Amino acid sequence: MLGFSNDLDSFQNKDEVLTALIHMGYLTYENGSVRIPNREIREEFADTVKKLSWGAVSKLLNQSRRLLKATLEMDERTVADFAACMNV
Repeated sequence: MLGFSNDLDSFQNKDEVLTALIHMGYLTYENGSVRIPNREIREEFADTVKKLSWGAVSKLLNQSRRLLKATLEMDERTVADFAACMNV
């Protein structure tokens, strides 16, 4: 049986993340378009994007992907290196 789970630790792919954000009200989807319905959240998102260059966003996304990959592969050296860079 397939269904929606509100468990934030069990996402398997980006579609599940987007579905959760829609169910929680952070996003709406209509006529093939996704938007942020809450004005305050939309403004905060816009401010964050303005403060960061897209290059910085791209760099953060790539680092996140590498960290996730290292974590899933149980590569403790790479994960430790990331933690050291973040002063964790």
